Amino acid sequence: MEEEDGNSSVYSDEYNEDGNEENIKMASWDLISKYFSLDALNKFEFLFKVINLKGDGIISNTEFDDFSYGVGIDLKTTNFEAIYKACTHGENEMDLAEFLIFIYQLKNAGNHDFVSMMLEQAELQFDELGLQGESDVDSDEENEERLQLRAQQQAKRVAKLEGAKAEALQNNDARPLQPFFPKLYAKYRPATLGENPLIPEGMMELVHTLAENEFDAVSTMEKMDNLVKSRESTRQAEMEVREKYEGTFTPDEITKYISQFRAVDDDGSGQIDEEELGEIFKKIGMKIEKDELKLMFQEVDEDGSGEVDLDEYLGMLKKVKEGDNSEIARKLAEAALLAEKLKKKEEAAKRAARAKEATRRAAIFAKFKKKQLEEFQKQFNTFDADRSGEIDFDEMKAMVRGLGMDTPGHVLKKLMKSIDTDGDGTLSFVEFLEMMDKGKSGPMAEMFNKIANRQQNMNEERRLQLKKEQAKLKRKQEEQAKLKAEKAAMRGWAVKQLTVKEVKGLEKGFKVIDADGSDSIDEDELFNLMKLLKINMPRDKLRKLVKEVDIDRSGALDFSEFLVLAAKAKEGGKYASAFQEIVNAQSRALDSGSVRSQLEKMKEKQRKDKLSASLERENSAAQRNRKLKEDLARKKRNDNQLKSKKVQIRQSQLTDKEEKKVKKVARHIDAKDKRIQSRKAKMEEDKRLEREVAAKKRKQRAMQARKKAETIQNQY
Repeated sequence: MEEEDGNSSVYSDEYNEDGNEENIKMASWDLISKYFSLDALNKFEFLFKVINLKGDGIISNTEFDDFSYGVGIDLKTTNFEAIYKACTHGENEMDLAEFLIFIYQLKNAGNHDFVSMMLEQAELQFDELGLQGESDVDSDEENEERLQLRAQQQAKRVAKLEGAKAEALQNNDARPLQPFFPKLYAKYRPATLGENPLIPEGMMELVHTLAENEFDAVSTMEKMDNLVKSRESTRQAEMEVREKYEGTFTPDEITKYISQFRAVDDDGSGQIDEEELGEIFKKIGMKIEKDELKLMFQEVDEDGSGEVDLDEYLGMLKKVKEGDNSEIARKLAEAALLAEKLKKKEEAAKRAARAKEATRRAAIFAKFKKKQLEEFQKQFNTFDADRSGEIDFDEMKAMVRGLGMDTPGHVLKKLMKSIDTDGDGTLSFVEFLEMMDKGKSGPMAEMFNKIANRQQNMNEERRLQLKKEQAKLKRKQEEQAKLKAEKAAMRGWAVKQLTVKEVKGLEKGFKVIDADGSDSIDEDELFNLMKLLKINMPRDKLRKLVKEVDIDRSGALDFSEFLVLAAKAKEGGKYASAFQEIVNAQSRALDSGSVRSQLEKMKEKQRKDKLSASLERENSAAQRNRKLKEDLARKKRNDNQLKSKKVQIRQSQLTDKEEKKVKKVARHIDAKDKRIQSRKAKMEEDKRLEREVAAKKRKQRAMQARKKAETIQNQY
C-alpha cells in the first residue's frame, strides 16, 4: 500500500490544540485524505472491520487487545500502547478516522512490521467473521474463474489452519489459532485473565477443547460455556473455603486441594457423590469394598446430604493435618491426590496425541504443489454442497443421485468409512488429501473421479436434477438444524427448572433405564420399567407422553429430552402427573440395584422375541415367495404349452397358406410362360411374313428394273 511521507506534528497540532470536536474530525479526515491512497484506505478499512468484532463501528480496547494477542503483540510491553491511547477517545475506543490516524502514527514511527502483521492476521480472520459477502468470489452463479479463485483461497486457508493447529498444540501457544476462531477467543479470554481467573489453565484450555471437538465452534462453545458456568457456580464455595481454612493451609495448598477436588468431581457440579468416589478408586487401582465405600462416604458427608462438597473435603484434610488417625480420611486424601495425578497424566497424554496428529495432518499439505491443492479443493467443493468444509453421507448421496449414478447406500457408506480417519462420519479436506496422497487407484478415489467427470460433462437436465437433489438436502439440513436448536433451547429451559442434584439423579436413573446402552430410552424400555414396578400405564398413553417430549421425532428420548420430561413434571400442566409417574419410576429404579439387571433381561427377551418374530416373518415370506415362484413356474409352463400349441397351429396354417401361395405363383408363372411363348411365336410369324413381303417387293423391283433396261436398249 502507498502512503505519502509526512510529519506527525501536522496531526498533533491540529488534533490536540483544537477543542472543537467537529474541527478535530474534519482535520482528521483532511490528514487521512492527504497521506493515504485510495487502495491504502480500502485495505485499512477492511482491517478496521475485522478487528471490530461487534460490528458497531467502534473498536473497543478489549477488541484491539484480543486482536493484538492473536498477532503475538502485547501492547503493554511495547511503545504501541502510547500511540494507541493518543489516538483513542472515551474508554480507549477508536472510530474509523481515529484508527486510520493510529495506523499513520505507527507507520510514521517506523512500526511497519506491526502494521503488516495486522493485515496478515485480518486476511486469515476474514472468513471467520462472516464477511464473505464482501468478497469478489462469492456468487450464486459461479463461473469457472470464480470457482478457481474460491478454491485457491480455501486451499490456502485450510493449509494455514492445519499449520496453526500444529503450531498451537506443539508449542503450547494458543495465539496461532486466534484468527480462525476470533469470536471464541474474544468470549473466553477474559475468563483466563486476572489474579484468580475462572480458567487458570489459560487459553490452551480453549485450544484443547477445540481439538477435542474436532475444531467445531458450536460444540466447543457449548462445552466451554458449561465449564465457565460450573466454575462460576463453585467460585463462591472456593472463596468461602479459602477464607475458612486460611489459618490451616497456605493459599498454594488450598489451590492444590481445590484442584484435587475438581479431579474427583467428574461432572463439575461442585459435589462428589458416592458413585463418583467409587469410580475414582477404580481408576487409581485402589480396591474398596462396597460397604467400606459407603462407610467412608458417610464419615466425610457431615451434613448427610448424600454428597460431599468442597468445604467437607477440606474439613477432612484438616483432620488429617491435625493428626486424625482415621484410616478412612487418609485413604480419601490419598485417593484424591492420586486421582489428580492420574487426570493430569491422562490429559497430558491426550494433548501429546493431539499435537502429534495435528503435525501429521499439517504435513499432508507439504506433499502437494500449490496448483494440485487448488485443483483438489475445487474438486472437493463439487461435493461439499452446503460449503461446510466437510462432505457428509447425505451430500455424497445427493451428488450421486443428481448425476444419475446407481450406487447403493451401503456401498457409499463403506467407501466413506475407508478414508474417514477421525471417524466422525464426514470427510474433511485433509482426509480428502490423504486419500489422494495414497493414490487414485482405490475404490473411493475412483468414485470421486467418476463423479467429478460426470459433473464436468453433465447436460442441462442433469444440472437441474443435481440442483434439485442438493436443494432437497439443504431443506433436510435446515430442518435438522432447527430441531437441534429447539432441543438445545428446551434443554436449557429444563436445566433452569431443575437443581444440580436433580439433574445428577436423573442422569443416573436414565443410565439405569437405558438397558441397551444406546444413550436413549425408547417406548419399550419405559414400558418395561412401568411393568416391572407394577405401575399401570396403558401403552397408548405412554406413546403419547414419549411423543410429547420427543423433540427430534426419533421415536426415543435422549437425556436432553428426558430432562425436558422431568422439568414438565415439575412445572405442572398437561400430562404433568403422568410425567411425574415416569420420573418416580426412574427414581425407584435407581434405588433398586436389581432393576437394571431385570430391565436388561426384559430387553433381551424382547430382542429375542422380535428376532423370532422377524425370523418367523422371514420364513413366512420365504414360503410365500416359494409358493409364488412355484405358481409362476406352473403358470409359465402352461402358458408355454398353450403358446406352443398356438405356434404349431399357426405354423400349420402358415404352411398351408404358403403352399397355396406357391401353387398360385407356379400357375401364374406357367400362364406367364405360355403368354410369353405365344407372343414369341406370333412375333416370329410376323417377322416371317414381313420377310416374305419384303422379298416379293424386291423381286418386283428387280423385274421392273429389267423391263426398264430392256425398253431403253430397244430405243437405242
